[in-house]
Amino acid sequence: MPSSHPRFRAVALLLPVVALIAGCGPSSSATPEACINGPEAWSEALASAPSPVRIYGEAAISECLPENQNAGRQATVGELALRVATGLARAERGGGKALSTDQARLTPVEAATRAGYLVGALQRGAEKTSGIHASLVDRVESAATNGLEDRPAAVREAYESGREAGLESG
Repeated sequence: MPSSHPRFRAVALLLPVVALIAGCGPSSSATPEACINGPEAWSEALASAPSPVRIYGEAAISECLPENQNAGRQATVGELALRVATGLARAERGGGKALSTDQARLTPVEAATRAGYLVGALQRGAEKTSGIHASLVDRVESAATNGLEDRPAAVREAYESGREAGLESG
């Protein structure tokens, strides 16, 4: 016979809530915070390319495109990636900084390696998201490769090497 003691009723009412909270793990739609903290963090992390790149030492670029990502976070990640890709493409053409806040100037080969890694890592992340990131990846790739066909062979090869590294470890 169930007890009608108030303490037992309170415990009985709280058990489903506790079970629900305990069963909730990280959502497949959660975007790591490192991914939305500005293009400077992305640009700095890409200095590691073609070695594995981690934003703030935490998040792989591919993790910035989780399955079922909400539209606001997707737009933020897309804007950040596009800014970095555009700056890298500019640096591919003649060297320089990808972003005005970058510490060092890049050679065209360094810029192409980083741009390729960025694109490869985003492609890696988008492979698992049922197409919701396809246009984002296409826009970033278009920005990163703007004028690449007119660059010297060494720059084009650096882009492809970076892209392969991004697909592998990004």
